[in-house]
Amino acid sequence: MQFKYLVTTIDVEPKDDPVEDVAKYGEDAKCIEFSGAIPANEDNTSVAFLMDVRKKEIEARGVNDKTVYLGFKVSREVFQRNIISENKKVLACIHGFGDEPTFHMESCSNIQNHPEKKDGGENYIVIPVIWPTAGGLKLPIPNPFDYWTDQSSARQAGIAFSGIAEISTDVPISLMCHSMGNRVLAMYAKNVETVEKRFDSIFMVAADVWEEIFNERVINPSWYWRLRDPIYGKAGLNLCKMLKDDNSKIYIVHYKEDMALRGSVLTNPGNSRLGRYGKKAQDDENRLHPECKDKLEDFNVEGHGEEILGVDGDIKHNYHHAGFVVDYYREKMNV
Repeated sequence: MQFKYLVTTIDVEPKDDPVEDVAKYGEDAKCIEFSGAIPANEDNTSVAFLMDVRKKEIEARGVNDKTVYLGFKVSREVFQRNIISENKKVLACIHGFGDEPTFHMESCSNIQNHPEKKDGGENYIVIPVIWPTAGGLKLPIPNPFDYWTDQSSARQAGIAFSGIAEISTDVPISLMCHSMGNRVLAMYAKNVETVEKRFDSIFMVAADVWEEIFNERVINPSWYWRLRDPIYGKAGLNLCKMLKDDNSKIYIVHYKEDMALRGSVLTNPGNSRLGRYGKKAQDDENRLHPECKDKLEDFNVEGHGEEILGVDGDIKHNYHHAGFVVDYYREKMNV
């Protein structure tokens, strides 16, 4: 498993090894390594642009061995220049709660290499975006302490997420955000100083955000709605305004039987999650903000229950890399 490009807000450790291909990586490039199991660290506020990330060959010592990755840390300009030279569309993938880097990178590898179409993923580039997280979620009901730690980390990562957005001016970028990765996206959209048209498409998969994020009464709230869940503000409206053109959409991929999102309601009392119900109920009640209404498109995956069980039989939540969903990404990205 190897990735040409990766963006992260976790700490990466510089190595003393020399960078031989200066023409490719730039004069300021550094050899780095990082663990495949990173504990949450809210103090990480900088963005690292990595290239040619690969597993380090280490001698196996036991079941508790941690995967280590090697790569090159480069400047944003070098990172962007190399992507532009490939002349391909980009799908940047942001993970959710409890995902360690190894799990997210394996999911991204599945998205990149899904073979159902003839091109086998050759016409686009998948870029993992990794933020600090507690790691190791396996239960349908989240540990409240870990969950709120990750919500805090997600807010921090959302601010730092501007790293991937910065390269969108010259590169056709779509986003796939899974689970609480959608909160990372929302916090970026809420806190951005200037709202600009940046993204071709946005896929919100199993989104662990309030289902009212795109509603008029949340975007322009009364005092009651401002108190109900004050973190979102104008995030939903700003996301819609970040779409590049009239044909760009936010695709909400949702599944009512998602066990993790059922558990999420317990830690977010009374606030149903977008990743279970999509936009339909809000649209039927005429609650959507006028500037969001035509920018949102639902994909209800209830008809794919067997395929979901095939990739996540435990909590029916980690279906973002299932073959039928990857085909959906490609169809909407036109790749």
